Amino acid sequence: MLTSQDVSPPQLPSYETLQAAQQWVRLTPEAGRLFWTLEAPLTEAVSAMRSEYNPRSGILRTRRRTR
Repeated sequence: MLTSQDVSPPQLPSYETLQAAQQWVRLTPEAGRLFWTLEAPLTEAVSAMRSEYNPRSGILRTRRRTR
């Protein structure tokens, strides 16, 4: 008997696969809130703005993981 732990979610197509099939990727409004600096590890470099229209509204930062 299969359980929910035995079933993995389907693999999403890559950007390159969608582009080759001429299926264009569109950003969601939520994606417009992402802020990515290139000066830190990925876990610390990505944050989300409170408002997609106002970068001065503040940035929601995730707590840094302690080592």
